[in-house]
Amino acid sequence: MNTFEDLIQLSNECCDFEELTTSITEENALKEGKVRFIKEQFEITDSHVEIMVHDLIYPITGQMLDQRSGCISQFGKDLIESTEQISPDIKLITTYFSQYEKVPEQFGDILSEKLDPFTFFKFTQELFESFSTIPPDMKDEQAAMSDIIRHVLLNSQQLALTENLNQLNIEIVKIARETKGSNLELFKPIFQDCFRRAVLHEKVKNETLRNILPIILDSTIIDNDLITEFTWKYKKYNTPIHLISSLEQFQPTIDNEWLYPSSANAEMINDVKAKTTILIEKSGTLVAGKVTTGCLVVNISVDWEKKFKDKRMAKSAWVEIKYCKINQIVELYEKDQEIILPVFSKEFDATVTLYYIKDKYKKLSRNKVPKDGIGILTQLEFVPSTKDKTEKEEFKRRSSSFSPKCGCLKVKTTFYESDKIIPLKSPYNYKEPEIEKYLNFLITTLVNEWVNSKSEMSLSPPQELYLALVEYAVRYSIPATTIYILIAKQLLTMWCHAECYLNTFTSVFLCAFISMKTCKYTDKEEKIYKNIVGFLERNIRVYMIQHLSKPALYEKHALLPLFMLLSFIIPKDTIEEYVDHLVEKSHDNIIESATGGLKPLKSTTAIPEADALLKYCIDPDRKSSTNLLKSTHSLQTQKSNDESTSEKSNDESNSDSEKKSSKLPGKGSVTFNMNSIANTCETLVKRSKQLQKFYEDSSLPNFINQWESIRSELREFAYKLLKMFLVLNHSDCSDSSTFKFIYAYREMFTFYEIEEEYSPYVILLPIILDWIGRVGEKMVDWTNNAIKFDKFEIEDKTQRTSSSLKDLIEVFRQSFEFISSLKWDHPSIEEFVMTFLNLCGACLRNYFETLTLKILSFFPESILHEFNNETINHFIPDLKFVNYESGQQVVTPKSIFIMINNFVFLRSSWSDFAKYVQDKFQSIDIPKQLFNPVPNIGDVSQSIPNLFSWLTSYMVTQTVMPHLWVKNSKMKKMLVKKASTMVLNKAFFQSCSPIYAKTFDLIFRYIQDRIEEINTSVCATYYMTLIKCFLFGLDSGMMNLLIIHTDDPIKHKRLIPIMNFMRDLYNEVFQYILNIDSPEKIDLDMLKSYVPYSSFMFKNIHVNPVDLIKNDPKFDDIMVSLSTYIIVSSHTDNKKVKDWVHTNKTRFIGRRYIPPEFKK
Repeated sequence: MNTFEDLIQLSNECCDFEELTTSITEENALKEGKVRFIKEQFEITDSHVEIMVHDLIYPITGQMLDQRSGCISQFGKDLIESTEQISPDIKLITTYFSQYEKVPEQFGDILSEKLDPFTFFKFTQELFESFSTIPPDMKDEQAAMSDIIRHVLLNSQQLALTENLNQLNIEIVKIARETKGSNLELFKPIFQDCFRRAVLHEKVKNETLRNILPIILDSTIIDNDLITEFTWKYKKYNTPIHLISSLEQFQPTIDNEWLYPSSANAEMINDVKAKTTILIEKSGTLVAGKVTTGCLVVNISVDWEKKFKDKRMAKSAWVEIKYCKINQIVELYEKDQEIILPVFSKEFDATVTLYYIKDKYKKLSRNKVPKDGIGILTQLEFVPSTKDKTEKEEFKRRSSSFSPKCGCLKVKTTFYESDKIIPLKSPYNYKEPEIEKYLNFLITTLVNEWVNSKSEMSLSPPQELYLALVEYAVRYSIPATTIYILIAKQLLTMWCHAECYLNTFTSVFLCAFISMKTCKYTDKEEKIYKNIVGFLERNIRVYMIQHLSKPALYEKHALLPLFMLLSFIIPKDTIEEYVDHLVEKSHDNIIESATGGLKPLKSTTAIPEADALLKYCIDPDRKSSTNLLKSTHSLQTQKSNDESTSEKSNDESNSDSEKKSSKLPGKGSVTFNMNSIANTCETLVKRSKQLQKFYEDSSLPNFINQWESIRSELREFAYKLLKMFLVLNHSDCSDSSTFKFIYAYREMFTFYEIEEEYSPYVILLPIILDWIGRVGEKMVDWTNNAIKFDKFEIEDKTQRTSSSLKDLIEVFRQSFEFISSLKWDHPSIEEFVMTFLNLCGACLRNYFETLTLKILSFFPESILHEFNNETINHFIPDLKFVNYESGQQVVTPKSIFIMINNFVFLRSSWSDFAKYVQDKFQSIDIPKQLFNPVPNIGDVSQSIPNLFSWLTSYMVTQTVMPHLWVKNSKMKKMLVKKASTMVLNKAFFQSCSPIYAKTFDLIFRYIQDRIEEINTSVCATYYMTLIKCFLFGLDSGMMNLLIIHTDDPIKHKRLIPIMNFMRDLYNEVFQYILNIDSPEKIDLDMLKSYVPYSSFMFKNIHVNPVDLIKNDPKFDDIMVSLSTYIIVSSHTDNKKVKDWVHTNKTRFIGRRYIPPEFKK
């Protein structure tokens, strides 16, 4: 019974665009790369952390970036421009930072800008995406823009080395002029917009600058107490003077102790010296607006008098130097302290002040002492100059002449010219042997964070960590080559298909490439770079063919970075030819992805359609094959032999052709099975939609977008599949295969806009009608099986119906879901609808008749004949076949009730179904007679409750009679003439008779069981009908106990106990019914009305028989007259009564009570 369901599912799968989603999402591709990524770990020492804290207390990057705009500041631009004369390292290292707060409005404003690698990548990205802005109807312009984009991508290596944006713009316009079909009036504004957007890089947030040190410290495993100690130690150095001092302390160490590896050559070391000097000079402008001419080593010491030495005042004292409006604190931990001050081309005064904490606040820490709690011991002024000096100033605690001398403040200054600075005292040791590990730590921490971001991998690196790396590189003149080679090396271990990763890697690789071309590098770095290029040579080709051959497999195509990287591994003179071959090969692979699953079988007879189909699949020159529409062969039958299938390929030199031609059958013929054809057609539909969706969504340049040519070839393949399908014997094929093809071809007909003469609504109509004829026979079997496997247990708790009714209607619904799934946009759909409606109607009639026979099989044949109902009599001849059928389930009263429920809801279920059909196919006028396919169901539904009353009457009589009536004794039969066979059981009438009690319990339990079955099994709609009919049967069955012998009436003294028995029984029954939960409200009077015969007896049992005779209703109601006769005949002491009985006796002999007829 799943046939329709399976076909509907096939149709949905054929049209379901959920299946057109990519198999490899960007997220999953990224996860794959993260799994592959080799996460390196570098542990750093306490010395590394001290350097980190010292350098980031007042970072250079904080000055190189404008904190308001987040762009490179004027200081940063000046520094980059000044150092570019030596090496473009700083320019390259800051490539990810933006020089512009927003997109420049005027193109001319940016032309003088130097071209950095990140700007070049973004320009190429913008240019690639600009293809989608050209309207589809501008075919020539689209073709020209595609050629321009191709030229730029394939020459990325050369164009990336362009000096500035103006030259790159000139080169792009030149390429456009040389390209056929270029519209420079249209293209130039596009190029300019690409440039303007490309120069806008990521801006650094204000809070990012504040978070550099905390975030980088979080990446370490150094003890927090030590970090706190370092932070407090260098906190006072948060001034630009400290920055300059640090650089001047570093400069003398370059020759022997530079942080860069020992493999650096003399030329590189000289560059570092020169860049450090420029950095010092430029940093001077932060303090004084002037360049530095040297530095002043200031030695500060305090000689305390013996009385005050090591006392509280001496221990709490500190020195503050004010220079160039900047205050710098000097702690007096030791006897003397040394600081370094820059000396500028213009002289500035310096003031040294010695402070102490007054006694009143001696218990407070310095940062909590109020301003008036700090006292000045002495103050000394000097002018930093090129001359060495020593200044002294004695001081007292108070200005009074009686106040004792406390000590002497000494300031000694030594001047060093910029190019003659000697190694100075440094806060940390530059000779740390593992200082190179700090660089590796910074790069590794950056890459780990970059790779493991929760969302897509960003094009720009994590800001805080990258700023820390930039700080280190700028401060210590680490070449850009070192930075980008090491980043690229680590990123390469994550190699994956995710577009966001490939974009990121490509931009980093561009930085590494340009650094290698324009900056200094070591042999080690050169080796790493060659290894990276070697890796790309092995993998880019593979990725290119994968992404071009399986375009819909990846959520994002990633073709831009792949084409850019291709220019670094393929020689310039062969790359054009290589790309042509690559695109052509991927084209063949795409076609093969649709045709490759088709497998031929051997055939004993020649099938030209099969040979032609096979040749198409393996023919490398299929593009030049003749269009099927021009074929003169018949579409449905083609009996002429196709000689071309036996010819060998003429191009013996083509290895691919030879390989494919070897698959051609030799002697003999081939065919294909329906399943293979159907699966291939389904694959073709999905593949076509996948490809179209991919190419439409991606807006790829023409040289990559192969959709038009692919579409043409796949359309031709669809024709050949149709021809093969039509010659196969469909009666021997599975339904799933046949309809899988029909559904798929229906989609192809619309998708490929195939001509009307090949419409599936015409060509495939006979096949579907033939199938409908065959499935009609199956639907009859499904109907029979629905009843056969129905256990007739309640499945629907509301309607109390069993499974068969629901299954039957579900099959009907599925049949029309199936018709709907055909998406048959043709007038012939009416033929399908009417055919299936008639089939469903026939199945409903079959269900009705089968269920009716099953219900009637429960009733004894004698009752059916006695009931003598015209509707029921129609089914009696067929009952013998039902009764002798093997494996039939035993029919119980409960199952009868559930079957009756099925009958009750059969009509409404069909009505709902018919309305569903009408709503689904509103254009079709359904005849009214089809809304009632079983017109006599009402007669049967009404007859069965009456038949149930007859059965109840019979069962009640048979249950009680053996206890009330017994066989007459043989002696009495011998002595009494015409003695009765059965006589009343005397024991029943004895006082406290056990027979009476037993009989009462027996019949009450029987009644209880029946009422309980009705209550739990009959639906609410039919509940009162069955209760009423059951009581009708109970009443007639009990009354029939009184007429076992109508020719020998029961004496009045026996009749009264029997009627009392019945009255007591009814009272119990009524009370039981009233106490149970019923779907309808019932009262006692209502129940009494359902036992009319007994009620008449109860009312008249003690009435004078003469009065009863007078009131006899002239026998209009034979059942009332029979009750009158029983009461009257029980009196034998009245002559008038005897005469009446004698006169009417013949009329009642053989009479029995029958249940009243139930009518709706």
